[in-house]
Amino acid sequence: MRFSLSIFALASAVALCSVNAAQANLLTNGDFETGNLSGWTATGSGTSPGQGIQVIGTTTQFGDTIPYTLGGSHSVYFVDDNAHTENLSQLVALTGGVTYNLSFALFGTQSGANNQFNFSLLSSLDTTPPFSALNTNLDVPVGGWQVYSYLFTPTANGSYTLTFAFDAGFQPAKDLLLDNVSIAAVPEPSTWAMLILGFAGIGFMAYRRKSQPAVLAA
Repeated sequence: MRFSLSIFALASAVALCSVNAAQANLLTNGDFETGNLSGWTATGSGTSPGQGIQVIGTTTQFGDTIPYTLGGSHSVYFVDDNAHTENLSQLVALTGGVTYNLSFALFGTQSGANNQFNFSLLSSLDTTPPFSALNTNLDVPVGGWQVYSYLFTPTANGSYTLTFAFDAGFQPAKDLLLDNVSIAAVPEPSTWAMLILGFAGIGFMAYRRKSQPAVLAA
């Protein structure tokens, strides 16, 4: 019996390691907690001082308070007017035939929501066939984070470019925050089966220990 329980415990440990590895974020600085854009390439300097792509903390330059309900204390701020485009991109190595999940969170600021003109955001990955999360004129909630998630499967091994293209409307345009950008492999069914088996083993061990009568010392 002890041998069987050891097998269950080992299976659980292997499953947990496998799932953690499979769900690891392949992007660098996807949560922007470095306080800068390290790992990313930004284009578009902004059409006036204080505009353009920038990493901010808990407040914007216009006095908006940002509640980081999803964790962390930094995000990327897209702010511009005059029909200007800003791009944020990063290279990522992907394996052909593997299914990945692209996810990110968006936040609309109160000050930006008061502006008259809208924006468009296109998040894309240069796979073949082309993958794109078509987020055009998104109804981003004001004062709250919205998580977006998309599954895709590249057809070949290689380095791909993830790009967020922000197009500001005419002056004054609405503003946008981006955070928690992640690309992670989706665990295969066999991995989940191993995880369930491992948890079952842990539960059985706990049950056996609880059900065994206490032995009093003489």
